[in-house]
Amino acid sequence: IVPVYIEVILLYATNDAEAVEQSPILNALRVFRLFRLLKLSRYVPFMRTIGATFSKSIVPFAMTLFIVIIYAFIAASLMFFFERGSWSGAHRTWVRDGTGEKLEFESIIDWV
Repeated sequence: IVPVYIEVILLYATNDAEAVEQSPILNALRVFRLFRLLKLSRYVPFMRTIGATFSKSIVPFAMTLFIVIIYAFIAASLMFFFERGSWSGAHRTWVRDGTGEKLEFESIIDWV
């Protein structure tokens, strides 16, 4: 409820709705509202079960995320080397063979 009142006060004070909507302080207060769901787990038994399941599954989730990131870098590297074209000293970037147009990706990280 506090973020709503702060938003109304700021809106009347500044008359700039876009600046009020993108205020980092209000966004932080809105995130704290999500923590109320954690309080709910005390009263609902299946929420405790879900919490226990997630806490026991954190290592497999982390390993899966690590493997996905490795595969993303491998795929990005392959795409970069297959489509890189040739280096243009005049443009100081990679250009497509034949057309000479500048590539939108300059490194492997740009492909990820």
